[in-house]
Amino acid sequence: MDEHLEILRELSCIAGSSLDHEERIDHALKLLADRTGARFSALYLCGREEGPFVPAFYKGILPSLEGGFLEKVAKGKGPSLNPDHPEGPVLATPLIEGGRCLGVMTLGYPYGGWPGEKSSEFFEIAGSILAGMVKGAQLHKEARHRLSELALLSEVGKALSSTLELPELLQLVVRLPASVITARGAILRLLDPATGELPIAASCGLEEGAVREATLRLGEGIAGVVAQEGTPLLIPDVVKEGRFAADKEHTSLICVPLRVKGKVIGTLGLYDKVTTGDTEDATFTEEDLQLLFTLASQAAIAIENSRLFTDLSQRLQEISALHTVAATAGQSLRIEEALKSTLEKMLEIMNLEVGWVRVLEEETGDLVLAVHQGLSPRYVSEASRTKRSAKRLASQVVREGKPIVVDDVLGDPELADHPIRGEGLASFASIPLLSKGRAVGVMNVGSYVHHSFTPAEVRLLTAIGNVIGVALENAQLFQGMEELARDHMLRCQELSILHEIGNAMRGTIKLDRLLQVILTGVTFGGGLGFNRALLLLVNEKANVLQGVMGVGPASGEDAASIWEGLGRRGCTLEEIIGDLEEGRRGDSAFDCLARDLKVPLVPEAGILALTALAKKAILVRDIGNDPRVNPSFEGRLQVKSFAAAPLIAKDKVVGVLVVDNKFNQQEIEEKDLEFLTLFANQAGLAIEKAQIHARLEEVNRELQNTHHQLIQQEKFAVLGEMAANIVHEIRNPLVSIGGFARRLGRRLSPSQAEWRYTDIIVKEVDRLERIVTNVLSTSRDLKPSLAEVDLNEILEDCLILFEDLCERLRIRRRIELSGEILRVRVDVAQIKQAILNLLYNAMEAMLEGGELLVRTSTAPGEVTLEVGDSGGGIPGEILDQIFDPFFTTKEHGTGLGLTLASKIVKSHSGSMEVQNRPGEGATFLIRLPGL
Repeated sequence: MDEHLEILRELSCIAGSSLDHEERIDHALKLLADRTGARFSALYLCGREEGPFVPAFYKGILPSLEGGFLEKVAKGKGPSLNPDHPEGPVLATPLIEGGRCLGVMTLGYPYGGWPGEKSSEFFEIAGSILAGMVKGAQLHKEARHRLSELALLSEVGKALSSTLELPELLQLVVRLPASVITARGAILRLLDPATGELPIAASCGLEEGAVREATLRLGEGIAGVVAQEGTPLLIPDVVKEGRFAADKEHTSLICVPLRVKGKVIGTLGLYDKVTTGDTEDATFTEEDLQLLFTLASQAAIAIENSRLFTDLSQRLQEISALHTVAATAGQSLRIEEALKSTLEKMLEIMNLEVGWVRVLEEETGDLVLAVHQGLSPRYVSEASRTKRSAKRLASQVVREGKPIVVDDVLGDPELADHPIRGEGLASFASIPLLSKGRAVGVMNVGSYVHHSFTPAEVRLLTAIGNVIGVALENAQLFQGMEELARDHMLRCQELSILHEIGNAMRGTIKLDRLLQVILTGVTFGGGLGFNRALLLLVNEKANVLQGVMGVGPASGEDAASIWEGLGRRGCTLEEIIGDLEEGRRGDSAFDCLARDLKVPLVPEAGILALTALAKKAILVRDIGNDPRVNPSFEGRLQVKSFAAAPLIAKDKVVGVLVVDNKFNQQEIEEKDLEFLTLFANQAGLAIEKAQIHARLEEVNRELQNTHHQLIQQEKFAVLGEMAANIVHEIRNPLVSIGGFARRLGRRLSPSQAEWRYTDIIVKEVDRLERIVTNVLSTSRDLKPSLAEVDLNEILEDCLILFEDLCERLRIRRRIELSGEILRVRVDVAQIKQAILNLLYNAMEAMLEGGELLVRTSTAPGEVTLEVGDSGGGIPGEILDQIFDPFFTTKEHGTGLGLTLASKIVKSHSGSMEVQNRPGEGATFLIRLPGL
């Protein structure tokens, strides 16, 4: 075991030596082989997917390892032995770093030379050390590659900024990338914004015939596509791609946009990747594309405005100068800013690498890590907070108010278990931050190399600590004043919000819009700012809380989208409320949930009922552990916490307002509940006023309906009396006149003038007979003689009567009768009369031609007939009067056709309505009970 410890110590020394990373790994493998008696040692590295494994370092003759042995070892957690290898036992150990296998170390032993199973722990530790070396080598390789790229970019940047002459600059832009990425040729095109064309501005390396003379446009060719879409393009194999046939003389290509301030000003393309040496042509890679993209960014800036770089440099220098001025204690009243800038400046002055400052919390007495520089994340997470009473240096410095200096961290026995030893510091000093003789924190500085702090340095650090202490206390005082100011501003803002929402609520007396205003004010970020809100109103007759409306996003994605949109538009609460459309509400799942809630007003019903009964706001922090919660009601909100406030008007609860923060999970505080209560008091008064107004409007409507019915009854009474007096006086003469006129008409030829006169007499007599019949039918109490018939058959009989009239008036007929038998119980004669009146009404609206629509349909328990015209519709101002008796706008009308039709339909327990399309036409619908 001592031998193993010695080997591990030597491995650690190799890992920490100044040798090159590869030399360390090579030395480590040789050491393990020599000291453990192995005949060979080898290190296999793997790619990102842990295989295939490739030998990277080895000593001795490398054997063949088959059967997936290395892959099995990589998936294991420790060393594994292959005792059956033909050349002797082979031990393999996975190299694990950060939970990932970087490779496998193998040691081959002669038969009988295997160290034994007790050495597994030793090889596992050795593998861990080698994993660290491999990781270091990889990071070093990546860093070197990155540094070489940065150096290359720096050289390119210098070259591009070396001239202000555009032609010379353009030639540099094409030559440098072609040289750096080893391409056969390059083409630079600049976009003409006026024409959208991409002419060639510069090229290199290509034969004259290979350069396209034709100017491309956006979307044409490789450059046109890149310029239009603004995204780089990599085509490893032009032949296989097939999209750009014109460029098939090339093997591969890459093209990137030249972009300045988000605008594409041109493109830069490279053709035919060339490798160094005697190998054949290669293809471009993603790394080439990324490098070209970076180079193009520099080139675009140089092309667009070469002086921009100079201006930017000057501004950076100004910012750096301002930062240097600001990096002095007392220059900033922000605690973190003051500490950070002072710490950076002090480390620069003292030529030290590491520093951190702890601030004393007055309430807890803890020393909290405020700012740091050079510390590892592990130390920061483990030592972010230290108790003042703890036996640590920082606590001792605060208690005693004196600095402590440690010149040799490893040699100090009191620091044997201190976390600072794991940071690798050789020396450090801990200085109290004093203000008025009292310690308010601790400043620590350290170095990775041995540093003996001189008395002068300690005095300087102490003086700096005193300055930082005073600045820290001033910053704390300023922060306290800021918190008071913020609290005062918050109160003013709350009052302003209440005033603004109050004005909006007072601006409407329509209950539905008022509820929209209330819930919008509760959920808008410029208002109370809750994620969701729902409102329940008291139903005194049923003694329940009835949900009426809910406002809030449907999901977290919907919430993020809404908040982002509102933030982007910068809308105010007044603008949002102003944009609300009266009566419009979405059928969101949350709104449906709100309307589905019906909570009995009894204590056992849960929080919502208790809020109304107790007339007091309630905040539920954990819905799962609150015994007052009723899962049937509050449980449906699917949140952890919510708040409910009563809506009170004149000491009477009119409803309950419920809010939550389901999506941003922001905790509802007591101050939020107080603010919600203030708002709910205002909302309660506004709702009561709206309810009173709604009740008054309902009473007024009832009075108007009653008045209208009285007028209609009076009209019908007058009509009945008039009809009784004139029907018998008119009918007999009409029969005589009509009969004689028809007899005369049959004796005369249509070519004679007298025939036309008799035809006019006949038509007028028919019209008078219809008027008399309508007056008499309207004045009677209609008692239908019901029979079971098919409505489609009645309708077909009626339509036959209008065929000639439709043809004469050039009216197109669109008949859409239901394929089903529409069984109804009606008085056939009366229903025919109603249908004929609707058809006559439609014809009279289309004397200049048009389209007549007749459609029937069926629904459960109901049959519908539609008669529509394209006669321009009904003026809005008379729409409410079209069913009134004697109301007509036609020159020869009686105003009884629609009245009689409506009366007949109502006598059959049906309904009649009109769908008006101003400027287009109107459709009358008759709905009758179906069988």
